Amino acid sequence: MPKDLLIEDVPAALIVALGRAGAVKALEALKGAGWQVVHPSGPNGLHAFLDANTAHIGRKDEEALSDWAAASSDDHRGAAPYRTIAHSYGYFIHVPHDDVEDHEDRARDDGISEAFIRLQSYARERGCWWINLDRDADEVEGLPVHEW
Repeated sequence: MPKDLLIEDVPAALIVALGRAGAVKALEALKGAGWQVVHPSGPNGLHAFLDANTAHIGRKDEEALSDWAAASSDDHRGAAPYRTIAHSYGYFIHVPHDDVEDHEDRARDDGISEAFIRLQSYARERGCWWINLDRDADEVEGLPVHEW
């Protein structure tokens, strides 16, 4: 049984000293040693989001996201595998933490790529509840990039 490590118990000075990449490697090492990193919601229901470039999705993913955004209105809630909100530069996409496999299976049925599933996993593993896919955001090191 894994031991829980609340992310808030990791000293901020250690994260700053290691830098983002070093902190991620340290957390992955803790997971490998049997620790389960737990990301509780922040105060007053605040949640983190991943800001990522739209290059992390392919054309078919963009088509699916556009369809999901249309299906994510209050009138059609639940029709899309992920709650999706279109904006001028990309999409804001919910990262579910429950029934993950169901969401992934429904997304695959809609033709979503494994790169998108990996993007969702990457965000979830880091305690994010939303992904902001934005054409002006930075690319995330270690995630696939599509040229289109």
